[in-house]
Amino acid sequence: MLNTTIGEQAMTEKALSYALPIAIELTGIFILILGIAVEITTGADYGHVIITFGSIIISLGSILWAKILKLSGKKGEASK
Repeated sequence: MLNTTIGEQAMTEKALSYALPIAIELTGIFILILGIAVEITTGADYGHVIITFGSIIISLGSILWAKILKLSGKKGEASK
């Protein structure tokens, strides 16, 4: 059993809340690269579909990142 204080648990939850959008964006980047590779190797139209899907996943990660920053009360460069 781990002996963690409430502050340590809050820091762990905060770190996980920042890790989730990053993981989603990295997944989207991987899918985007996969789509580009499919398009280059096969020239098929479904490569464009994979590229679009990867871009949507990246956008979702960015939206989550912005929501987390807004909820945490941090002011970023974009809010100026």
